[in-house]
Amino acid sequence: MRTLAPLTAALVLSICNSVSAQYASLALSQNSATNIDIPSGRACEIVQFTRNGLNPGVLSVAGQTLLGSSTNSDPRGYIIAGPATATISASQGTQVFCTYRLFDNAPTGTPSPNRLGNISTRGRIGAQDNALIGGLIIQGQGSKRVIFRAIGPSLSGAGVPGALQDPSLTVHDSFGAVVGGNDNWRSGQAAEILATGLAPTDDRESAVVLTLSQVSYTAIVRGVNATEGVGLVEIFDLSSPQ
Repeated sequence: MRTLAPLTAALVLSICNSVSAQYASLALSQNSATNIDIPSGRACEIVQFTRNGLNPGVLSVAGQTLLGSSTNSDPRGYIIAGPATATISASQGTQVFCTYRLFDNAPTGTPSPNRLGNISTRGRIGAQDNALIGGLIIQGQGSKRVIFRAIGPSLSGAGVPGALQDPSLTVHDSFGAVVGGNDNWRSGQAAEILATGLAPTDDRESAVVLTLSQVSYTAIVRGVNATEGVGLVEIFDLSSPQ
């Protein structure tokens, strides 16, 4: 029997710099959720959707549950056409694992770039090791320019109760070295972050722009001074289409 992580919400994202396919994998621990944004002219194929635990994992679009039985499922070939936002959530006592791909679904003569735009996950951040974690794996040729964001206070304005009021962000590479991060996003790369159009709306939130090579990276979001609350970790691909 596999043991469930008790509190930590985790996101694992895999990005491939391939023009022929764009696959990503997610691992969500209990009491967390994440969105997959599917733009117009694109489609998302759910390659695998499984859970580990007693309660359901749910895949929904516009509030309608598409997958969410109390048993493991493997819906190969399940396709969601854009524009749409697919939400994957894991309930109490359950882990959810999902592999999907985004692909061009535009009419002939109007191709759209085959690339993953962004991904995010929300969960409760506690003290000590109960952080919110985002994992990023970059594969293929060349590097990727991305922005990591740690969102907290602005969630209150979106109606999220118990939002973390002062998140901090640290990004590590696969060797454990710190490659970026901050407490307040204006403290370092303010001009560069503003230029992306993705600057957080609250100065207490964190963001960092990085150009990354082909290894894995981990973004860790914690509360400053061991504060607790609900937070959001986001990763946006800023690179030009391949």
